[in-house]
Amino acid sequence: GMDHTQFLGTSIPESAREKAGIIKPGRPVVAGPMISEALEVITERAEATGSDCFTVDEKPWKGELELSGKYQAQNVATALKTIDVLKTNGFHIDDQHIKSGLNHINRNTGLQGRWQTLGTKPLIICDVGHNADGIKNVVQQIAETPHNQLHFVFGMVGDKNATEILPLLPSNATYYFCAADIPRAMSVNQLKDLARDKNLKGNTYPSVSAALAAAKQNADARDLIFIGGSIFVVAEVL
Repeated sequence: GMDHTQFLGTSIPESAREKAGIIKPGRPVVAGPMISEALEVITERAEATGSDCFTVDEKPWKGELELSGKYQAQNVATALKTIDVLKTNGFHIDDQHIKSGLNHINRNTGLQGRWQTLGTKPLIICDVGHNADGIKNVVQQIAETPHNQLHFVFGMVGDKNATEILPLLPSNATYYFCAADIPRAMSVNQLKDLARDKNLKGNTYPSVSAALAAAKQNADARDLIFIGGSIFVVAEVL
């Protein structure tokens, strides 16, 4: 499984216990793909409340899907399992409903910033992943996206664990360090110093928009500009 001891600022079992708080007595529980430590806590809690617990085996969704992040496959598998459980509890949902729901997720929910393409030539992509898990997903997906040079517009929130996140970032990118316009943002100079210790090279910029403008100026048509590190950084480019 994934190695993230500082997940949500607490241990995984603690974190799972918090999430398990929403389990209602006698109501079914659907647990998506997760590491065993977390799943144990969920299943124990479900047993204690007399709730049937269903786990998800990841069958890929064959139809169209409007979401492009790879991690969305797990989310879809979890949603499909939940629909199965609802059907056995008397809800009428057919495949057409599911298809149309998955085809129009962005329109139906206003969901933004999950591996979202903002431009082409150069390709500009943002993602709100900001903990170790989210960043690992992002880095893996960047690696699978064809591009020449990577331009990484990056900012963090001050209380997030930079020592855990920075080692996960690709060292062959050019970084554009910035801070979102919120009090909790980590200062660009602190960020640059910490990043330099991890051999990440780049310059600091006075704002997210200035960092993105610089990246656009430096990027060739076949390069990739990625914007991330914090929900607040991504919010400023959407």
